[in-house]
Amino acid sequence: MADGTLALPPTSVVSGVQVQPTPGDNCFGAFPRPSVYARIAGEDICFVLESMMLGIRLGIAGQLGVALSAILAVVITGSSLFALRSLVQSTEQAHRQHLASEAQLLADQLATFHGTLKTSTQRLATLFERRFESGLTLDPATGGNEPSLYLDGERLNGNFVLVDEFTNLTGGAATIFARAGDDFVRVTTSVKKQDGARAIGTLLERKHPGYSRLIEGQSYVGRATLFGREYMNQYTPVRDTAGKVIAVLYVGFDYTDTQREQFDGLSAFRIGNGGSLAVLDDAGQWLVKPAGATDLDAVTRAAEHTNAGEGFEWAHGNETFVSMVAPGRS
Repeated sequence: MADGTLALPPTSVVSGVQVQPTPGDNCFGAFPRPSVYARIAGEDICFVLESMMLGIRLGIAGQLGVALSAILAVVITGSSLFALRSLVQSTEQAHRQHLASEAQLLADQLATFHGTLKTSTQRLATLFERRFESGLTLDPATGGNEPSLYLDGERLNGNFVLVDEFTNLTGGAATIFARAGDDFVRVTTSVKKQDGARAIGTLLERKHPGYSRLIEGQSYVGRATLFGREYMNQYTPVRDTAGKVIAVLYVGFDYTDTQREQFDGLSAFRIGNGGSLAVLDDAGQWLVKPAGATDLDAVTRAAEHTNAGEGFEWAHGNETFVSMVAPGRS
């Protein structure tokens, strides 16, 4: 080392940054003086070691000190870049976790809301069913006429006393269906159509989610849209003395206005500068649309193919949004 060139092992590793010695006349190809070569993120970097004192060559100890300073600068630079990248990643992860918690909170709130509706509707159904404890009698349809349903000898078809009395007392809707073959026809109801007329003479659709249970003699509780209004419903089958299902008692709770107020509040809610809450139902319809989304079909497809607790990205103009998915419960 008579020429003053710093001697380093063939390969030295300092905090994960690989440093190699380079002869003084090869580093950058132009400096006949002590130098240290380093490679960071694929870039070659050469540190030339020169004295801060005019005309005096550094001794071995001085050169070592400068070399270590250069190595330290390399390590600090690499560590800073790594820390910055880690900070960006951790910040994005924190944002996703926050969005996921907001989505889950919303799902839980909706589940609580629907659970309360379901419990209230079941209680209403119990009250309505007590009015028919003496039993119903069915006179099957003949000659194209609808079947007649009787309670204690009194025909219920077109008789709105019981259903209106129940609605006025509880605020819930009530309907009585009579069985006609494999169908159930409304013979009396307090439910009204969009034009204000009572929905009597209409059938319970066979594609209704409760139809298959009712025809088998099982009750059904669930949400449904009836004549443009949202209801939480309970359908209870009624059997005759032979055990055959002859009628269905229906009670529904109209929560359309309450839900609209709730969803209006959710639509106005913002997370940060541009984040929002959105609600997609099981039919693929947006009850609360994501703010800023213009291609709802694309967002819908992405949401439907994303697992619970995971996220997906979608674009609006020049901006990219991240959405997190939380499943709702009926």
